[in-house]
Amino acid sequence: MFCRGLLIGILFWSCSFISQAQVNDSIVVATDSISVIDSTQLDSIPNRSYRISADAVDQKVEYGSDDSIYMDNKSRLVHLYGNAYVNYGSLQLNANYIQLDLNTNIAMAQGMLDSAGNMAGEPVFKDGTQEIEAGRMRYNFKKRKGLVYEVTTRESDLYIHGATTKFYGEGGDENRDHHTIYSSDAIFTTCDHDVPHFGIRSKKQKIVPNKVAVVGPSNLEIGGVPTPLYLPFGFFPLKKGKRGGLMFPNDYEYSNRWGYGLRNVGYYIPISDHFDFTLLTDFYFRGSFGAKGELRYKKKYKFDGNLNLGYSLYKTEEVANRTAEDGTTFSELVNAEEKSFFIRLRHQQNARAHPYRTIGGSINIETNQYDNLNFNNAQNVLNNTLNSNFSLTQIFPGTPFTATLGLSHRQNTTTRQMQMSLPRLDIRMKQINPFKRKRRTGNEKWYEAVTLTYNSSLRYDLSGVDSTFFEQETFQNGKFGVQHNLGTNVNFNVFKYFQLAPFINFRETWYTKTTDKSFINELQIESDTLVDPNDPTQFMIVHDTTSYGEILEVRNPGFEAIHQYDAGISLFTKVYGTMRFKKGWLRGIRHTIKPSVSLSYSPDYTTDNLGYFRDFEVVDNNGNLDTMSYSIFENETFGGVPNNGERFSLNYSLANLFEAKVFSKKDSTFNKIKLFDNVNISGNYNFAADSLHWSPVSVSGNMRMLKGLAVIKFSGAFDPYTLNEEGRRIQKFERQESGKILRFDRATVSLNTGMSVKQFRDLFSAQKENEEDKRAKRKATILSLFDNLRLTYQFTLRSRMRSDQSVFFEPSVHSIALRGDIPLSPKWRLTVGNLDYNFTRKATSYPDLSLSRDLHCWTMGIGWQPERSTYNFYIRVKPGSLDFIKLPYNRNRADGFDN
Repeated sequence: MFCRGLLIGILFWSCSFISQAQVNDSIVVATDSISVIDSTQLDSIPNRSYRISADAVDQKVEYGSDDSIYMDNKSRLVHLYGNAYVNYGSLQLNANYIQLDLNTNIAMAQGMLDSAGNMAGEPVFKDGTQEIEAGRMRYNFKKRKGLVYEVTTRESDLYIHGATTKFYGEGGDENRDHHTIYSSDAIFTTCDHDVPHFGIRSKKQKIVPNKVAVVGPSNLEIGGVPTPLYLPFGFFPLKKGKRGGLMFPNDYEYSNRWGYGLRNVGYYIPISDHFDFTLLTDFYFRGSFGAKGELRYKKKYKFDGNLNLGYSLYKTEEVANRTAEDGTTFSELVNAEEKSFFIRLRHQQNARAHPYRTIGGSINIETNQYDNLNFNNAQNVLNNTLNSNFSLTQIFPGTPFTATLGLSHRQNTTTRQMQMSLPRLDIRMKQINPFKRKRRTGNEKWYEAVTLTYNSSLRYDLSGVDSTFFEQETFQNGKFGVQHNLGTNVNFNVFKYFQLAPFINFRETWYTKTTDKSFINELQIESDTLVDPNDPTQFMIVHDTTSYGEILEVRNPGFEAIHQYDAGISLFTKVYGTMRFKKGWLRGIRHTIKPSVSLSYSPDYTTDNLGYFRDFEVVDNNGNLDTMSYSIFENETFGGVPNNGERFSLNYSLANLFEAKVFSKKDSTFNKIKLFDNVNISGNYNFAADSLHWSPVSVSGNMRMLKGLAVIKFSGAFDPYTLNEEGRRIQKFERQESGKILRFDRATVSLNTGMSVKQFRDLFSAQKENEEDKRAKRKATILSLFDNLRLTYQFTLRSRMRSDQSVFFEPSVHSIALRGDIPLSPKWRLTVGNLDYNFTRKATSYPDLSLSRDLHCWTMGIGWQPERSTYNFYIRVKPGSLDFIKLPYNRNRADGFDN
């Protein structure tokens, strides 16, 4: 029988036979034999004063059970059986059996044996977000005090198991819905198992909900076994949201070179609702040190991002070989230091923050291979290219102009060379029709289709080695330049199917420095003594001239401008060819051809009157005098100008696209696939050249395979001219030499693919397999374990020429790589950070493997990088309030290199 009611209803019902009964204004609800009192009937009660007991509760109390309710009027006890509950304000008490004492306002709760003889429905007490589980419980609703036996309390991610626990409700509105808990002989843990696998046991504990947990002298237990780790006291923050405080080290180690060390000791500072800051440091007892700071920020609907700064200093003792004054050698220990630094910034603006202004991007700069020095995983070690782009873009409403002010950076951590453009200002104008009428009447005039485009770029480029990049010399050698580009063109329909497009382009570049080269005569002679092996007294001194001088380059200040232009006219169209088939899986082939022919002209920029090129005399290695020509702008930001003389050329190109229409029997649908994508044939004939008018015929294209997961790219060139004995083109057609119209010159073929095992399986999914075949299902289940593995394969063939001018192919790139993870079981996982093989070098680059085991509330793992002889092993508590409990054992790169 399901029964429910209000505790105040019991008071009203049990005292209704006594005059001047003690009641309050709560509505009474009962079931079965208990009458129901309608709230409207309370209006008929005479208006008189009633005396309220001092022990009466001040809030509505609801109770009920799924099985039965037994009321003892004489003892004023209420017995609730079967999923019983009592609700009092924010307090909730649930158990299989609850006894209410109406005299003392005390509830007693406990579980009951089920049909199998197991204890079930043990008491659960909730107060807002606070939850207490117990074997037995007593609680006074009036005094807000409770006594719990065999208790399990949860605060945030902490579970507190205690033999006996008292909890008291705090006074005041702020803490009214929370209880302070006092426990004895209890254990703290983040393990949610009934019998926790680990914990911190102490004799006395106090928990202030949503604030802090305080423990006295305590001892770490693992599997119920005490460990030698003791703590005199402990504080565990429980407050939700941002809060400042000390961050325990999450790793500690011993290094033969660096000594004992603690990693990631830090402090967290919540600056405001929009900003917070984290500082982490690494300490080693022999002087090595590291620090990382992260500033995070976010404003809703505006922007978000983070700024990271890091510095590391590793000190080691190295054995150095010295030479004494008497010529003897000896060894001594010297101190060596490795300093590195990084800065990373990411800023993203919300799309709705501003309609015309956008700021954002990323900056990623480091010195002395910071990631390589501080990490051993393959992702950080193998990444040798860093890029940065950060910009402010302003759209000028009502105009076609957009301005972008920014910073760009690229860096090779292997060579340690860094290039940066700071600042970089780009101004672009959308394509406009300057002669278009605002109010057009009649047909469009030809001149209204004329378009105009403009863009300009201002750059200040810096380059140098990363360790000295920010020194004054780098900025003194900076390169400044401004470039303007203006173009105009117009398209006409001619002969119905053709497009005719004349064009003119202008370019002007400004520089503040130019390059001046000169040859410095400085004879360098090396002497060697040749001794007769048969007669040591006979010898000869041989002198060899190794150099006649060197070329000196000087960048001189001074404003210079480059003026360039080119013009031309092009004619292009599209031609379609289709073949259809009525049967089979291939139902059609479509060939799209895009032929284009153009005439273009550009002047000769090597003439003396322009002054863009200069000559100077040098002495070669044979002692002969020679003249060299160079561009005075070759070292500047936008480079120099073409040095191939005047060009008046007829250009041709033929772009091809091959597509197929295939029929799928699986779902009776037609699909369109690309067989060959962008197969281009191009070349030109230069009327202005004095010889070798024809250029080589270039061929390029790509083909996608395996549903786009693999791409084959190819390129090559065929030359109509033959070669001389030195391998240079001469004014003689290959047809006259060998009878062939074109001579094969060079070619490159590459295959690139990157796919997961799941994608590979989907390509050959079981269309022919019977879905009811259990063996096929088991096979698919086993293969699915490898779905997160990703395979990358690269293969490139390049043509080479022998001394007899015969051509052969050799692979320049041939490698295979595997990355991802394999769940060996629900608990075991193998992670492949990198596993590759380079067939060209016949070697691996940097294997990185790790194996982990889920131990419920713990994690165990091992990682190995054989190239550095580094490894790490750990057993640690999963992330949470007690994740500082960790047992690591590892070998770092400094000790690994010693083996």
